[in-house]
Amino acid sequence: MNFVVEPSAFRHGTRLFTETRVRCLGASSRRWFRLYWLVIRPFSGLLPRAMLRGIKAAAVRDAQHARLTVEY
Repeated sequence: MNFVVEPSAFRHGTRLFTETRVRCLGASSRRWFRLYWLVIRPFSGLLPRAMLRGIKAAAVRDAQHARLTVEY
């Protein structure tokens, strides 16, 4: 699993998302992966979404804290 960070195109800030890549090197591995993915797919996004929610919560908390501690 990779994390990808890029500037937000629509508003100020940053976009963070996960990316998972799979490479099957033969027909047999593709068949086994299709079977595996059929079972796993409905649940595959749970962990990345939970991680991204935690990262967002920490970023928002840190941004709010930074605004409160900035001296003008």
